[in-house]
Amino acid sequence: MISKAAIFVDAPRADQADAPRALLQVGGLSLLERQLRQLKTTGIDEVLLISSDFPEAVQVAVQKFRRVPPAISVIDGRLPVRGAWQADDMLLLIEDGVLIDSRLIATVMSAAEAGAPHAAFYPPRSVVVGIGDGTAVEWADEDRLFASVAAVSGAVLTEASDVEDGSARLNAALDGLRAADGQEIAIGEIATYMPGLRRDLEILWRPVSSQTECAKATAVLIGRSQKSVLDWPARFIHPPVENLLVRLALPLPITPNFVTGVSTLIGLGIAYLFASGHMLAGLALALTIGALDGVDGKLARVKLLTSRIGQLEHILDKVVEYGWYLAIASYLAQVTGSQTAWALSAALICFSWAEGVQGEFYRRLTLRQLDDAGNFERTFRLVGARRNTIVWALIPFALYEVWMTGLWFMTAYTVVTFFVAQWRFIVRIRDYLAANSPAVAENIQSTRYF
Repeated sequence: MISKAAIFVDAPRADQADAPRALLQVGGLSLLERQLRQLKTTGIDEVLLISSDFPEAVQVAVQKFRRVPPAISVIDGRLPVRGAWQADDMLLLIEDGVLIDSRLIATVMSAAEAGAPHAAFYPPRSVVVGIGDGTAVEWADEDRLFASVAAVSGAVLTEASDVEDGSARLNAALDGLRAADGQEIAIGEIATYMPGLRRDLEILWRPVSSQTECAKATAVLIGRSQKSVLDWPARFIHPPVENLLVRLALPLPITPNFVTGVSTLIGLGIAYLFASGHMLAGLALALTIGALDGVDGKLARVKLLTSRIGQLEHILDKVVEYGWYLAIASYLAQVTGSQTAWALSAALICFSWAEGVQGEFYRRLTLRQLDDAGNFERTFRLVGARRNTIVWALIPFALYEVWMTGLWFMTAYTVVTFFVAQWRFIVRIRDYLAANSPAVAENIQSTRYF
């Protein structure tokens, strides 16, 4: 398994020749720190940063990096490079100053595990290559475009490191890889579906050479962080607000967990407002906090700060949501003197929880969201009962101050959503099992009623 990587940090900025493009800031991180975080998540423990033109600047920058591989060495490329690797080592070679899709890194690493050199290439130039915003890549002489990731032997890396011109080292490494009968990986064969985003997402490859390109590249990253298959408020109303908040947070030391914490505290405050009878104020704040709900996830994806702890955000969301329903029930039970509100709230929570468990089972079985299983499911997800849609549906009941009727509606809305999801769960599980198990397919066919 490859555990060591190398980056030649010699490409200058187009607008400032005495500075490396690898230290340009995109999405709140320098391009170099972003690449190092990606390498860490793919299992790289040691990274060699070889630079002839900017070793001092790189050394200073690396000291401030976080969430990067534990062993990072900055090597002055003007001096002979010896002893940092063995000739028969296999190292991951990354081009500096480029936004690279993590799937490229993982694919090259996986392909090279057998010990053969590999490199990722885009297809011939007759094929349009996207760089994240629909723009086509143009290049001159090559039949294929190097996609900035390769696995090379230590011998090839040594030969490339001996080249005096730092900017020519990467090309020397590619020449050495070809001479060693290195294999090419066609980028078009990498799967584009991203389960976490519930959509297909083209492979990202985008060189960034000047400050003017950084804003566009950041916009690309924010756009790529957007989930698909959402309820209608999250799809049509929240994204502009979320993107603005993410853009404002990127240069600040604000973490996704901090945003989650703030959102949770506000959510608990909303529960207090509901329980204490300040229903309109609670509803207004609940509508507002909806736009904050997606900020932590987007910020984590743009700054590569996703973690297992961050996954608990979904649990906290449910705790807050169910707290709202219990708080509403508590207030209405006091006002009406009846326990009906408690029963409705309990039914709402139980059916909502059951629908969520069902969807999670489907995801773990198929690696795909039930909401994203087909056109019907995607359409229904827009209008099905979720926290956002339920809160927005409460507006007319709030205006007429018929909160008990609103609670009845919320519960019925959730129950209907559960049974529709149950129907689609059965249909999609049947289709999945039939497609992946000949025995199941035969059993389904043989037991048909008509």
